[in-house]
Amino acid sequence: MSGPFPGDVLKRGWEAIDKARAALQKTEREIAWIEALAAYYQDYEIVPQQKRTRSYEAAMASLWARYPMTLRRRFSMRSHSTKRQIRPIRPMSNSSEPPASSRSWR
Repeated sequence: MSGPFPGDVLKRGWEAIDKARAALQKTEREIAWIEALAAYYQDYEIVPQQKRTRSYEAAMASLWARYPMTLRRRFSMRSHSTKRQIRPIRPMSNSSEPPASSRSWR
C-alpha cells in the first residue's frame, strides 16, 4: 500500500476493519487477513505511514508463511484471469434448433 492516503480514506479503512472484526462466524484465515490489514490502519492518526506500511508488510509476510498455498493460488488465479478474453454474449434465437456450435451432436 502506498500513500500517504487522505485521512478520510484511512478512517473508512479503519471502520471497515472494525466491522470485519465484529462480523460473526469468521474462519481462522479470515481473522488473519483482517488482522494483517489492521496493522496498516491501526492508529493511522498518530503513527507515520512508513511505520504502518512496515507493520503491514510484516503481517503479510506472516500470513504468507502461515497460508502459502492459499496466497499462491489466489495470486496465480488473478494473473490468469486478467489474460482471458471476454467474448460478447450472442442473443438467443427463438428457434428450437440448437446453436450452430452445438449441432455436431447430430
